[in-house]
Amino acid sequence: MQRYLLVCLFLIFSTTLIAQESELLPFYDGNKEKFGFRNVDSSKVIAPEYDEVWLFNDGLARVRVDKKIGFIDTIGNIIIEPAFSKASDFSEGWASVAKDSLFGFINLKGEFEIETQYQYAGRFSEGLATVTIDNFAGYINRENELVIPNMYEWAGYFSKGVAPVKQGGKFGYINKDGEIVIPLIYDLAFPFETDLAKVQLNGKWGLINNKGEEITYLKYDGLGEFVHGIAPVRIGEKYGLINDKGEEISEIKYDGISRILFGVAEVLFNGKVGYVDYEGVEYFRD
Repeated sequence: MQRYLLVCLFLIFSTTLIAQESELLPFYDGNKEKFGFRNVDSSKVIAPEYDEVWLFNDGLARVRVDKKIGFIDTIGNIIIEPAFSKASDFSEGWASVAKDSLFGFINLKGEFEIETQYQYAGRFSEGLATVTIDNFAGYINRENELVIPNMYEWAGYFSKGVAPVKQGGKFGYINKDGEIVIPLIYDLAFPFETDLAKVQLNGKWGLINNKGEEITYLKYDGLGEFVHGIAPVRIGEKYGLINDKGEEISEIKYDGISRILFGVAEVLFNGKVGYVDYEGVEYFRD
């Protein structure tokens, strides 16, 4: 059985690596103390010559050179010169950028679609972007019209038709008409990355759907990011795993979870390192 589980884990890793071998990921060259990009088998490499890099979105990646941010393509050509103090990833063809402490939006050619004018601007998602005016956040459309008034202490991006906002010290969710659809009762709330979103109340974490229904009890002391359909959770000093439906796929028994890759988690239990897959199947070396 152990040999079978090991083969299954190998196949999961290998199949995903093959599927993603052309994907460019950041790497760090310790000798040059610079970042570059390469794919899994290093058959495609963008030389390490950047002070900081981010992942590719819409075919471009942010890179920092001498404290300024620009964008390169997947060949390594500089498409947008490093000229910005801050910048978001491209989303829906635009990125927010900052010059002289004010934010605006550029297109994939580096041309300004909305000139710098905001205290802060987030990325566009579902046709809207959060902007800060007079220290309060609201939302604009691509015509630069303020379609949801700047009345929030904080505002996140839209996903699944709703966005998390903070007002009166509490978090909840609004729709694109600015109507509160999930009450502002939470201590923290995050955008919907899947069909579920992470929320915290009275120090405990759980998951809700976009109707505000609790899919998991708010019982976790810690709840990590979902990676390939699974996320680590913590109760007290012990860790476990849940899937993106909110179901616990393992007991909350592990001493640690070091990483999750391609639907397989590396776990520590009673001094042994092992693996747990997205169905909760364990493998520990003898």
